[in-house]
Amino acid sequence: MSMRRSSVSLDEETYLVSKRIGNFSAFVRECLRRWNAYDLQEHIQPQRADLDLGKKCFPRHKKGCCVLCWPDGPPEPSDWKYYCESGGKVAVGRRADHSPIFEVRPYNNEWIMKKANATNIVPPFEIPQEKAFNYSRKSRSPIGVKGHLANFLKAIFRLRQ
Repeated sequence: MSMRRSSVSLDEETYLVSKRIGNFSAFVRECLRRWNAYDLQEHIQPQRADLDLGKKCFPRHKKGCCVLCWPDGPPEPSDWKYYCESGGKVAVGRRADHSPIFEVRPYNNEWIMKKANATNIVPPFEIPQEKAFNYSRKSRSPIGVKGHLANFLKAIFRLRQ
C-alpha cells in the first residue's frame, strides 16, 4: 500500500498536543478511520451481523476497535470470553444417553457494555455526536499571472529591506 502525503494545519494548542503523540501520521490515519466508520455507520466486521454473537465486532480486531460496537473502548479479554461462553447455544445438562442438552440464551449485551465502560474510564477516542465535520472547504481560486507577479515583487521587496 503506497502512502500519500497530506499536510495538516494546526494552531498553537493543537501543535503542542501533536508533540505528545509518537507517530502523528498513524494517529491521524486511525482518527480518520474511526470518524469514517462512525459517519458511514460501518462496522469493522460487517459479516458478524449474520452471526448470533450479539452482533458485536470482535473488540480486539487487527483493524482496531469498532467504534459502533464499542463506543467506550473494548472490554477486558476475560469479560469478552465470559460473554461469548454465556450466550448462544449453551450446554445445560446431559440426557440419559449422555448426549448434551442445549439451551439457546440471548447474549447479555447490556452486561458487556457496562464492563467495557468500566474498563475504559477514559475513552480511547471520543466520537463527537454533532455533525460538525460535514462542511466542505472551497479550494483556492487561481490567482493568475498578476497575482503571482505581485507575490514575487513583494518577496523581492522584503529581501531588500
